[in-house]
Amino acid sequence: MGRKNSRTLVLAKNWCAHIRMTRFGGSGLIEQMTGDPIGHLGLECDHAGRDGMSCWDLADAAIDFYDRHCAVCTVRKPVRLPNLSELIGERDRQVAERAREDQRLEAEAEAALAERQQRRDRLKSELSTLSATIVDDIGDFDADRSEANFKRLTESARLAPEHFPQALTDYVLDLARVEDWFRPAALAMLRHVGAPPRSLVDLARKTLGASADLASAILLNHVSLLTPDDLRAVVPRAADRANPDRSRSYGASPENQPALLLGLHRAHPEGVIDVLKAELGERSRYRVERAARGFRAIQKVLPAAADGAARDLVSTYVRAHLLIDDLDDRNERLARVSEVISGIFRNAPEAVDVLIQKFMQGADVRSRARALSLYGEVVRRRDLSDCEVPPTEAERLAFRRLLWAATTETDDEALRPVQEVFRHHARGLDSLAETEMEGLIGAALVMDDRLVALEKEPPKADHWIAAMERNNRRAALTGLMSTFLELAARTASDDEARIDELLETLEAVPEARERLRAEAIGALASLTRSLTGLSRYLSQLYYGLVGASVAGRASAAAALAEVHRENRKNIPPMVYEAFTYLLWDQYVAVHKAAVRALDRFSLPESLRSEAAGAVLNILYIYRGKGDDQFLLTCVERLARWREVFGDKVGPLRRLLVDAAMEIDPLYLRSRLISLAHALAEEPSFALLVVRMLPEFADDTHHRDDDCRNVLALLPDASVQHHADRFVETAIALIPSDPWIAYTVLDRLGSAGADAAARLAVACEAKTPDTVRDRFQRATGRFIALAYAHEAAVAAEDAAVLEGIEEAWRSNRQAMDDFKADSSDRRSRAGFPFED
Repeated sequence: MGRKNSRTLVLAKNWCAHIRMTRFGGSGLIEQMTGDPIGHLGLECDHAGRDGMSCWDLADAAIDFYDRHCAVCTVRKPVRLPNLSELIGERDRQVAERAREDQRLEAEAEAALAERQQRRDRLKSELSTLSATIVDDIGDFDADRSEANFKRLTESARLAPEHFPQALTDYVLDLARVEDWFRPAALAMLRHVGAPPRSLVDLARKTLGASADLASAILLNHVSLLTPDDLRAVVPRAADRANPDRSRSYGASPENQPALLLGLHRAHPEGVIDVLKAELGERSRYRVERAARGFRAIQKVLPAAADGAARDLVSTYVRAHLLIDDLDDRNERLARVSEVISGIFRNAPEAVDVLIQKFMQGADVRSRARALSLYGEVVRRRDLSDCEVPPTEAERLAFRRLLWAATTETDDEALRPVQEVFRHHARGLDSLAETEMEGLIGAALVMDDRLVALEKEPPKADHWIAAMERNNRRAALTGLMSTFLELAARTASDDEARIDELLETLEAVPEARERLRAEAIGALASLTRSLTGLSRYLSQLYYGLVGASVAGRASAAAALAEVHRENRKNIPPMVYEAFTYLLWDQYVAVHKAAVRALDRFSLPESLRSEAAGAVLNILYIYRGKGDDQFLLTCVERLARWREVFGDKVGPLRRLLVDAAMEIDPLYLRSRLISLAHALAEEPSFALLVVRMLPEFADDTHHRDDDCRNVLALLPDASVQHHADRFVETAIALIPSDPWIAYTVLDRLGSAGADAAARLAVACEAKTPDTVRDRFQRATGRFIALAYAHEAAVAAEDAAVLEGIEEAWRSNRQAMDDFKADSSDRRSRAGFPFED
C-alpha cells in the first residue's frame, strides 16, 4: 500500500503543482524505514476548500478530491505525464463498464420475466377462475416483489388451499427450484396445500437464509426425512442460527436460536457431529469457527456432546496456522474453538490433557504456544466475580501445566500464553495457587536464572530492534518472576504457617541473587492485606530499606507504597524514617524509586519537611540533566508540598515554574492543569502556559477543553501582564490552529486586556486569503467585526455601526455561499472503486 500511495502522490503532483498531501494521524516505523506514505492520507490545495476525505488508499482520496475540486478548477498548473488522468480514466472506464453490465442484466431480467409470464398465461388456460387468479397474483409478485403482494399470495394458500390443483402446485415447485426470490413465498404457500414432504424439505434447505424461521419449522416437522446430504447442507446454517457470529453484526446483536440445531442433533446425533467435524477440516477460518459455534450451542445443553470431537478440535486449533489459509493476527486465537475445547477439558481434563501434550511433542514453537493457550483458556474462564468458588480439577491441572511451561519453555513465543495468564498481577488465580507455593517460588528461581543467563549472552546484533527485543525479553522474565512471588504471597497472607514457610524459603535465597531478593521484597507487600502478614513483613521491608543492596533499597522504597491502605497506620515511624533517608541516597535507582513512591502514599507530616528538602535537593541536581520525566515528578511533588515551605512558598513557586520551563512539552502537556492548580498564582506561570499553547494543537479529542481550562485557572492580573506574549503566540497559530487563538481571545477579553482587540483584528488579517481558508477567514472577520462593534457602541459612533452592520450582512452572505458551494461539491463526490 505504501508503494501504491507513493505512485498516486506522483500522479497527483504531476496533475497540478498546487496539490499537497495531508495526513490524518501519525506515521509508523514502516513508513520511516521505507519512505512510502502509509496511513490515512488526503490531498489539499490553496485553491480548493477543506472538504474532502483521508483514506488508507490515497487513490480513493485523490479521485474524491478531483471530483470535488479539480474537475471545475480554472487555475490548474499542470506539470507532466503520467498524472491523475490515469486514475480518472480507469474510474470512468469502470463506471461505463458497470453501466453496460447493468443494462445487460436489466434486459436479461425483462426477457426472463416475459418468458415466465408466457408460461403463466399458458397455465391459466388449464385452471379454474380462482386458481387462475392465484397465478395472476404470482405474476404481480414477480413484477413487484412487495410485502403486500407476498402476503396476498401466502394468505390465498392459507385460506383457500382447495384452489391449488396439482398443476398449480407443480408450477410453484418448479418456479421455486430455479428462482431464489420466489422460494420464501413458495414455502409459505406449499406448507398449506399438501405439497409432498420431500419437496418441502428440499425447498426448506434452500430457503434457510431468506426465510429461516419458516424453513426451520418445516425441517423440524420432517426431521426424520433428512439424509446425510441434507444434514451437510442444513447443519452449518443451523449452527449460524444457534450461535451467530456477532463480529459480523452491526447494531443490535442477533439472538441465539438453537432450536433447529438441537432438534437435528436429537434426531441425528452422529450425523450432526460428523458434519461439524468435517467443517473443522476446512481451510476457512469462518467455517472452522462456525463449526465450533455449533458445537458450543449443543454443548450448553448437553455438556458431553462435543467430547467425541476433542481430537479434531485440538488438532485444528493447535495447527491452525498450518491448516487455515485466511488466519490473521486479529483472529489467530480462534476464540470459539478454544471455548469448546475448554468445555471438553472441564468434562474430561485428564483425557484432553493427554491429547494436548501429544500434539506438543516435537511441534514447532507456534504450535506449542497455541497448545499452551488452551490451558490459559481453561484458567481464564474462572468466575472472577466470585472468588469463593473453589477451583475445579480441570483448572488446577491447567494451572500446573502453565506453571511447568514457564520453567521449561525457553522461546519467547511459547512463553507468551503464560504471560497472558499471569499478567495484571495474576488476578483471580489465588485459589488455584494455594497448593502451588513451592512451584511458584521454583518458577521464580528459574526466571532469575534465565535473567542471569540473558545478561551473560552477548547481543546478537548491534541494532536497535535487537536491543528492543532483548529488553522486552528481560522485562517479560522479570514480570513473570515478580508475579509468581506476588501470587505466592497473596495465597499465604492469612495463614501464619504458610507465611513463615514462604519467608523461610526466600530468606534461604543466597545474597548473591540480589535481583531475586529485591523482587521478593516488592512482591511480599501482598502479605500486608492482613495484620498477621504485615507483622511478618515489616522486618523484611525494614531490612530492605536499610540494607546494602541498591536493588533491594529501590524495591523496598516502591514496596512501601504497595502496603495495604488499611494497614498503613500500623507501620512504625522508624520505617517511614528509613524511607526518608532514601531520598538522600546517592544511587539513582534508589532516590528515584523513593520520589516516585511518594505519589502512592502519604508520608507522616512530621517527616515532610525533611523529605521536601531532599526532593528540593534532587530537583537542583536534575535540572538540565535531560531526565525531564523525573524532573517533572519532583516539580509536582514539591508543588503539592508547597505549604511545608511556609513564608518561602513564593520563591518556591518561581523555582518550580523555572524548572518546568526547562521540561520537554511532551511530558508537561498532560500535567499542565495539575500544575496550574498549585502554581497559577505565580505570575510567571502564565509564560509557561504561553509556551505550551502550541502543544494543544494536537488535541483532536477534547479540542479546546484543556486549553480553556488552563487559561481559566490563571489570575486576570497574570493574563493582563503577559497579554502581549499571549497575542504574539496566538497570532502565530492562526493559520494552522485558529481555535487556539479564539480561546486565547476569549480569555483576554474576560480578563479585560486591551490587547484582545489586536488579536481580534488578526483573526481575519492573519488568515491566508485563499479558497482553502475562506471559511476560516470569514469566521475571523465575524470576530473582528464583533470587537469593532463593541468599540463603536462604546464611542456612540452611529456611522461606524451602520458600516459594521452592512459588513456583517455581506460576510454572512459570503459564508452561506461558501457552504452552498461545498454542499454542491460533496454531491459530486463518492467512493470511486468497488471493493
